[in-house]
Amino acid sequence: INGGEIWAEDTIFVVPIGFKFRFLDHDLTQLHLNQVNLFMPSRYYYIDPFGSFLIEDRANNDSDTISNSPISYVVDSSQGPGSKILKIQWLNAGFFFDKLNAWYLNIQIWLYEGTNTIEIRYGKSNVNLLLSQVTGCGPLVGVAMVDSATNLERYQLLLYGDAASPGIIVKDTGKRCLSGAPPEGMVYRFLFHDSAKVKGPATFLVYPVP
Repeated sequence: INGGEIWAEDTIFVVPIGFKFRFLDHDLTQLHLNQVNLFMPSRYYYIDPFGSFLIEDRANNDSDTISNSPISYVVDSSQGPGSKILKIQWLNAGFFFDKLNAWYLNIQIWLYEGTNTIEIRYGKSNVNLLLSQVTGCGPLVGVAMVDSATNLERYQLLLYGDAASPGIIVKDTGKRCLSGAPPEGMVYRFLFHDSAKVKGPATFLVYPVP
């Protein structure tokens, strides 16, 4: 996706989904990406796999001119017509406050055609949670909707507590977070419900799949 370009906080890329995907109450054919947030072109709805303002290209902290944290995607059609999967991957992403490039994170987001399921998948990581989080909290993982008039989050579905067995909270304001980085092999799956087509907060189920 980044084509060798070093990416940072304000870098935005367009990601074609490859099929129609329903996210909350919108039908999408593309998403935008900055750091590790996937969001609608209006930026009012987004998927957050680790947290805002935390992750960047590891090359951004030094004099490198070549990306050390490539972002890539593939549309997997191996399951047959109507069952494509968009797979987006961040490879060895770094952190704002790590000047030595010692910390890294590997994650993927999968979007499923037909079911509109969202999966956030975690690979190997080496993360100092005390120093890598702007808010002093752990990873922020979930989906949210921002009020376009006030720029405040008015709907959130976020995970909190133990990363291996998180709780789920839906709040109009405030933030929740995990107490640690999700272990390698962890998958959080958000299942779409038809009730999301009506006005108001969407209904999701989420559970970890080690």
